[in-house]
Amino acid sequence: MWLDVYEQFGELTDSEKIALFNAMNQDLFPDDPSRITKLLKDICEARFASGMGCLHCGSTSVKRNGKYKTRQRYLC
Repeated sequence: MWLDVYEQFGELTDSEKIALFNAMNQDLFPDDPSRITKLLKDICEARFASGMGCLHCGSTSVKRNGKYKTRQRYLC
């Protein structure tokens, strides 16, 4: 998909390039940071809706196992 966009980008006029850039910028980096925060919260809620579980075996019996670069690690 992106390769098609890059290939056809050169065929656009300068005003069309600017319009495309602004549209992509608004979609990827919205002005309202609370929107991003809400999206991340929704993703976390959907991911752990049935409880924390092991990615490999699905076990819900997990325990904390230290931190790595401020992220909590777990063992099942």
